[in-house]
Amino acid sequence: MTFKEMYNLTPRSFFNAVNGNRKKEDAFSKERWVMTRELMFSILSPYLEKGIEKQDILPFEWEKKELEKLSAKKAVQIQADLEKTKEFWERQDNAQN
Repeated sequence: MTFKEMYNLTPRSFFNAVNGNRKKEDAFSKERWVMTRELMFSILSPYLEKGIEKQDILPFEWEKKELEKLSAKKAVQIQADLEKTKEFWERQDNAQN
């Protein structure tokens, strides 16, 4: 981004550009760490016990957070599916009576 482009941005546009750049750099950093873990696991795999996963060797905090988000979403989805199933069977029971 040139100085002219930067000074023509509104504050909101500028902060959006900065946040987008931070997210891009963060994703690039995460990718490099995952590649490092893959390399470590490949080197250590002959010496490791069976059943050890890559995540056990070098766990990342962002993966734990993603799992928690997925778990929360999954719980909400299961609850919604359960409600739909109950409604379906209640309609079936009421239709037979």
